[in-house]
Amino acid sequence: MLGDDFVRKIGKNFGIVFCGNSASAVLGLVSFTLMARALGPELLAYFALSQAYVRIINDIFNVQTWESMLKFGAGETGSKKLASLVKTNLVLDLVSAWIAFGFSLLMLQGVASYLGWTDALVTVAEVYIWVIPFTLTTLTIGVPRWCDRFFLIAKIQFGVAIIKVVLISVLFFIDSSVTTFVAVYVLAEVLLNCTLIFFSVRLLNEKLGRRWWHSTLQLDLQQLTFLWWTNLRTIVRIPVRHLDVVLINLVMSVQAVGIYKVYKELIEIINRFGDPLNQTLYPEYARIIGRGQSDQAVHGTRRLMLLLSLLCVVIVVGLLLASKPVLTLFFGEEYLT
Repeated sequence: MLGDDFVRKIGKNFGIVFCGNSASAVLGLVSFTLMARALGPELLAYFALSQAYVRIINDIFNVQTWESMLKFGAGETGSKKLASLVKTNLVLDLVSAWIAFGFSLLMLQGVASYLGWTDALVTVAEVYIWVIPFTLTTLTIGVPRWCDRFFLIAKIQFGVAIIKVVLISVLFFIDSSVTTFVAVYVLAEVLLNCTLIFFSVRLLNEKLGRRWWHSTLQLDLQQLTFLWWTNLRTIVRIPVRHLDVVLINLVMSVQAVGIYKVYKELIEIINRFGDPLNQTLYPEYARIIGRGQSDQAVHGTRRLMLLLSLLCVVIVVGLLLASKPVLTLFFGEEYLT
């Protein structure tokens, strides 16, 4: 049955992405733990607030085009239309990324003044802002998933995670500043995006020919409507995903932000299981729904939801039992205050 094939394919791609994400997540957690241990709650809050500021601005002003790439590229077979779709989304990416970058610079002093940020925190935010121009989701997310190159994504993520943990380890032992730690995080994120962009361009050259960039721009009402609603959803999710850190900064101390960030990172372990599923589901949904096979998608989704729910219960129970000793051992008593 197609439903079983759907589940098997999702399972295969989920396994590839999950293994890559898990290995990268473990290394990422090691990097974060070393940074948190070296900086302490107050300086860790500088990292958390800078990251939240950049992500909020990016989500508001930087158009997320990768979903459009997958939806409208899934059922398209003509290379000219595909090339036009990719180019249009990429141009939207480039323009909106630099708009977001500009707004992040223009708004920083006003936001810092309102929230009572120190000059040191503003400097850290100015460093983190440089992530934005390299956040081109058509190439960093859309093209690799459209081509089913999940193993490639996993390898790149793992390689960059190794580089980051090595650099963070060096900084940990030489007693570096918060700005230096944040600079390494920015370097790792930029390196990840640039590597994905490089390989995505190679994939496009293979599938669409080297002249795909010379195709015409084309943005119809259906695509525009889809982009509007998907990006509105991203904006609506900002309070849940990023604004919590800023609100804690408003009503509590800076140290409380650093402590909260540690707990939030530990809870993110659960998302490590959901993210690979999201990454693998969307391209498959785009394909089978595009073929009018919605019933099979519903059948497969129910089975996957049951399996994922059971897995999440196990993880939550494990976190409840292990959170206090883990915090004490790896982060220090100061994060239990």
